Amino acid sequence: MKALLYPVVILCLLMTIFPRLVAANPEAAGADIVVLIDQSGSMMGKGATNVINDRYGKRISFFDSLTPKLLLSAERKMTNRLSVVEFGGRNAVDPQYRPRLTLSQHIIRPIDRPFRDEADVYSDIRSGLVKIKEVARGDTDHPAALKLARQEIDWFLANPVSVPTGGKPGSRQRLVVLITDGQSYAAISQKKNTSISQNQLKKETERETAAISRNATFLVFGINDKSNYWEQGWGDFWRGLATPDPQSGEGHAYLVQHHEIITKIITSLAQLIPPPSQVITEDYHTVPPYLKALNVTVDFVRPNVPTSKVQIIGPDGRRVPPPSNARKWSNGMSFRIPHPAPGMWQLWQPDSPYRVMLDYEFETAELVAPVSPLSQHISGRIRYRLSGRGPGRLFQSDPNFPIVHFETRVIDPAGSARDYRMDEEPANPGHMVSDASFQPTVSGEYRLFFSGRTTNVGGSQSKVPLYASEDPNGDRLLVNETIPIKLRVESPIPGETIPLHHGSAKIPFRARFINTKDAQPLGPHEALLESASLSVSLSGGDENEKVELKIDGEVLEAKEPLVLSAPFWRYLFNTGEVRFLVHATMESFREEMYYQGIEEGKTWETADYVFREAWTTLALMAGVVLALMGTLVALWMLFGRRLLIARQDRREKQHPKLVFNMPASSSPTKQEWDLTGRSVVKDKTRVALDAGKDWELKGFKVRRKPVIWGDGKKVAVKFRYRPYGSDKGWERVTLETRNDDGKGKAQRHVKGFSEEAYFVLLRGEGAPSF
Repeated sequence: MKALLYPVVILCLLMTIFPRLVAANPEAAGADIVVLIDQSGSMMGKGATNVINDRYGKRISFFDSLTPKLLLSAERKMTNRLSVVEFGGRNAVDPQYRPRLTLSQHIIRPIDRPFRDEADVYSDIRSGLVKIKEVARGDTDHPAALKLARQEIDWFLANPVSVPTGGKPGSRQRLVVLITDGQSYAAISQKKNTSISQNQLKKETERETAAISRNATFLVFGINDKSNYWEQGWGDFWRGLATPDPQSGEGHAYLVQHHEIITKIITSLAQLIPPPSQVITEDYHTVPPYLKALNVTVDFVRPNVPTSKVQIIGPDGRRVPPPSNARKWSNGMSFRIPHPAPGMWQLWQPDSPYRVMLDYEFETAELVAPVSPLSQHISGRIRYRLSGRGPGRLFQSDPNFPIVHFETRVIDPAGSARDYRMDEEPANPGHMVSDASFQPTVSGEYRLFFSGRTTNVGGSQSKVPLYASEDPNGDRLLVNETIPIKLRVESPIPGETIPLHHGSAKIPFRARFINTKDAQPLGPHEALLESASLSVSLSGGDENEKVELKIDGEVLEAKEPLVLSAPFWRYLFNTGEVRFLVHATMESFREEMYYQGIEEGKTWETADYVFREAWTTLALMAGVVLALMGTLVALWMLFGRRLLIARQDRREKQHPKLVFNMPASSSPTKQEWDLTGRSVVKDKTRVALDAGKDWELKGFKVRRKPVIWGDGKKVAVKFRYRPYGSDKGWERVTLETRNDDGKGKAQRHVKGFSEEAYFVLLRGEGAPSF
């Protein structure tokens, strides 16, 4: 027995859960409309009093006048459903004359070009309305008709319409419209001529309307009422049951005469069927600029008014004839005027056999960004795309029209509002972008109300709405609650310079996740999914240079150091910059997390790290340069000078020599040092003097200066000596010559001798002249 109960229990649970699952799905924007048509005999002059309250059948042709509004609604991606209840009496002998659903749950799907256009929608509407005809059904059984209407509303609530292809999600309006001409009457038996009491009918009506009003807007239109039932208490009765008007507080119940039946009903419903609109019925009207179209409905005072009698005058003073594709019926016609000229229009005159209703068709404002669902804390500009008469059928301002002021009001889940000015985006024609970034700080449902207003044409300073959010409740934006986290790099330490060694560095990488709400660290297993796959690379690097990040406790660590390479000579005295890029697959992220990127950097990109060659490289380079320079100097001193001097002597065919001479001594003393091809001469350091004496030249060394460029005949030397008879001090001598005359700079007096003594430098071309 228990085994048999298990499937039953499971089935009951599924039946309980299923409606909640359905309700969670987005519902299509639009309206569910139930119209109740009084088909009692008094409507057609077939009642007991021979009263005719609807001589021309306008309660039926009303649907033709409603069609343009339903078409506009479908153009704006709305999905509407329509039911029609025709009623007489519940106890009619013929069952077809009893209250019945002539049209039930008839769906009108939106336009979805190129697959579904206006003609398809019109065909759908007419296929349902063609069933509604004038039929005298006898009684006026309001409670029985309202019971059917209530059942339709209950069905609409239990069966929310899903968003069809080409449709849009949003809120739905539910309307119940009663068109009648008198008091309730329902016979108990047609043969015995007995009826249900008025009190009983009123109680049943109150019960049904109370149930309807909980879920729908209830409107009542009393037609003509030549029997004066409206004035005898039924007007107050219906006003008490109808849904109150938000402004006046009175119920939506109206007594209308035959010439205003259509205008009053259409005017009321146009404000309730999305997109809501204000129907114009005045004789003169100023049309604002930038309209997409005027939807014109002409209601004939009497049937079959010729088209030529319809005299609508545009701002230029010329008649605007109905187009050839205008839709016509016995009681009126409708047509569309695209991009009407702004200014004063004359719609009708007091003696015209018709009345005109204008319904503005505004251009659309489509929310482009942000898009639902949006993660909390993500900021960005609000963007709308506007349709219009410019290139690409997008909005383009006209210098001949007044300036349009655009704004978006954002209402957060708590009800707080903020306004954003919207400006044209020069790089993206037809798009409006907010002057500041929008960043949601709390989760929940936001409402965005876009509007575009301008001053009217013709001197009026009143603000005229031109653009608005299609949903009167605003564009919905769902914001998910998220945990904001960032990745904090621990190695290399942010702000420190990365040293290169001979143009290369191996950099270890370590980082951890931080909850930016409370600054507490999050382990990788809390911030990422189990299937997470992350890697890191250097900016400008190759895809193959990515290094996998592994989880090491509470941190992410690169499996191996990242290699930074650069020409070492370029960054000896200059610095470079590099960033670390963190890569992750979409399968790595949790939906409840808001990944804000890397601290001090961009999204998954660190701030710049500075790098340069290490000082040890500079020191090594300096040592190498100094050693090279020392080597060159040594080579010069050892070989270079000597080779250069020898080459000079050979080229000039000279034999330079340094001579010591004491011409006035008793025995002339003379000492020579041969300098040919030699850079340093340090021999013959003892000079013989007269009387058997000699002079020891301590530390004597002659250095010859090579001629690198210039006069090749020049010979120059320098040396030092200690004066004769002295034990300290040095004399430094520099001599140079270009000949063998031994004069001038080529001769220097030797100190310490009582007689004249000289050092003379000779070039070695001939005999000296001294």
